[in-house]
This record gives sequence, C-alpha cells and structure tokens, in this order.
Amino acid sequence: MNKAKQAADPEETPDIVPDRPLTGKEAEEDYQKQLALLEQQNKERIEIIRKWESSNSSTQNGNTVI
Repeated sequence: MNKAKQAADPEETPDIVPDRPLTGKEAEEDYQKQLALLEQQNKERIEIIRKWESSNSSTQNGNTVI
C-alpha cells in the first residue's frame, strides 16, 4: 500500500535525527538553538494574535483601522 506523505505544518519544526549520537556540548547547542527557535515562533504568534485582536476590537466598535 502506498501511503501519501502529508505536507508538514509550516509552524512545526521537522524531526531531524543525527547520524551519530551528539556529544554533551553538541546536545546543549542543539537544545539552545531549538529553544531560540521556539521563542521566535512564539513572539511571531503573539504579534499575529495582537494584530488580529486589535483589528477585531476596532471593527466591533465601528472604527476602521487604516
């Protein structure tokens, strides 16, 4: 049976498996990179939500945002 591979969610980071075990230092660096990426993604999501909430509250009050 041929299973179609679904497109990855653009917000989801892909699973990347190293070809060998990481050293302690490499694992720490990888962890820090992943943490920084998650922080960046969260900031972007928060900004999008704030813009959405701002535009929705303005339109509900009868005001338009230009």
